[in-house]
Amino acid sequence: MAVVIVAWALLVPPFSVPDETAHFSYVQSLAENGERPARGDGDPETRLFSTEEQVARQQVRNSVHFFDPDVKPAWEPSAERAWRAASEGLPRDDSRGTGPQAGHPPLYYAYEVAPYAATPGGDLFDRLFLMRLWSGLLMLVTAAGTWLLIGELVRDRALRLAGAACVGLQPMATFVSAGVNPDALLFAAYAVTLWLAVRVARRGPSRGAVAGLVAATLVVSLTKAAGLALVPAVLVVLVAAAARGRRPRASARVLAAIALGAAVVVAAGVGASQGVQDRVPADLRLGTLRGFLTYLWDFYLPRLPFQRDYGMPGGGGGWNLHEQTWAAFGFLEVRFPEPVYVLLGALALAAFAGAALAVRRGRVEVDRLTLAVLALTTLCLTISLHWRDFQTIRIGDGHVIQGRYFLPLMPIAGVAVAAALANLRERLRPAGAGLVLGAAAALQLASLSIVAGRFLA
Repeated sequence: MAVVIVAWALLVPPFSVPDETAHFSYVQSLAENGERPARGDGDPETRLFSTEEQVARQQVRNSVHFFDPDVKPAWEPSAERAWRAASEGLPRDDSRGTGPQAGHPPLYYAYEVAPYAATPGGDLFDRLFLMRLWSGLLMLVTAAGTWLLIGELVRDRALRLAGAACVGLQPMATFVSAGVNPDALLFAAYAVTLWLAVRVARRGPSRGAVAGLVAATLVVSLTKAAGLALVPAVLVVLVAAAARGRRPRASARVLAAIALGAAVVVAAGVGASQGVQDRVPADLRLGTLRGFLTYLWDFYLPRLPFQRDYGMPGGGGGWNLHEQTWAAFGFLEVRFPEPVYVLLGALALAAFAGAALAVRRGRVEVDRLTLAVLALTTLCLTISLHWRDFQTIRIGDGHVIQGRYFLPLMPIAGVAVAAALANLRERLRPAGAGLVLGAAAALQLASLSIVAGRFLA
């Protein structure tokens, strides 16, 4: 998987991962100025990117190939010579804003300061490549967290490998993680937090497990506002596990730790998401249940004649998210032909149906508390993402929801794959796992191929 990360980091042109320009600028502001950037939305006096980054984007034709798919990025030697000549002495510390991304908490960006600072004599592209590799390491944590999560439910190592491989080789996740993007840390933190939550749910609370779970939840909350979607599930599992403990005094101490940890996590998360909330006036922030339900219907189902148009062809939003979640590279314009997504959707449905069958047949033992954790996490993240999208539409900013925002739920999909394979006879499971692993690798190679065709051919 490390080879795959390196391939993505090298193959994707600079600043062609979603919002990579703003995320790089955020890191640069921390490293060069020692402070978080301002939002700078609509303020002509606020320079969103440093002079160095602006010139670099011009040299690689970043803005041009975004709008014109026939234009290729600048890979030729003459472009490199032009950059070397133009980059001499360019200011790095004159950025004062990044746009909406300035509202993100600084945890991921502080993590990326290390590779940025490790190349003081290199140019911007040296720093960017090293930052991409450093970010890509988090995908290894995501795969490892998924492996541990599946291991709480399935003991067969072949099935655990298949489920973890589907996550570690997920095309869109590797593409995003091998760029400068806080989603990489969000994926990893979600995987670890889900593993620890399921571990506590199945084995009961202990000091180490509770401390680890609260710490992991704090990390995920301080990465992006989407991390708050895990807090309800974490609280449910901790309270339920402590309540059924045999030692009342120990349970009381655990509950006290839970309350303190929850308060810290929620406070940090609310502060982290304040940058998003500030953009929505108080009267619109409350919204209306009826309008939200109408929006959801319009997003996933054919629109009825009397319903408001929320900017999606009736029912088309769900399919668009499906494609973006699997494979939509560059600025979401590099995609497979439509039949590929039909096949991927059918395979995903088969995996979850197979998982449900395995649970019903007793091939995989999943207690109610574990099911509640996985279901509540899925529901909370889905509702929160759609609620934010609904808010931004109401203030006239259009849709902001994207398929990659659902990728933190990948470990749950990995569990489904492993559980579905448990329906096979024991002697056939290694072959089934090998088939899944081969299919995941083939999809990964195909994804790299279409990206290479878009940017290199």
